[in-house]
Amino acid sequence: MPLDSKKFAQFLLEEKLLSQSQLDSLLDQCQKKKEKIEDIILERSVIPEKQLGRLLAKWYQVEFVKLSSLIIPPTVIEIIPFSMAKNQNII
Repeated sequence: MPLDSKKFAQFLLEEKLLSQSQLDSLLDQCQKKKEKIEDIILERSVIPEKQLGRLLAKWYQVEFVKLSSLIIPPTVIEIIPFSMAKNQNII
């Protein structure tokens, strides 16, 4: 499910992580650059990456997992074709 930039920005405002002017600026950049809000947040260092990950997990109501600390078993890697993994940013 794609992230709705306006709703997510409002969520960040409600979480008191953004001011209204920051929210407006982020949404403006999303439209101008045609990029996802989370990419602009990271690009502009508005919220640290780990904190953004936790916020996205809260938004989607899933557990936050730091993937860099996980080891993916080779059997799993063999199941997913490389082209699919690359195109879908799976690994």
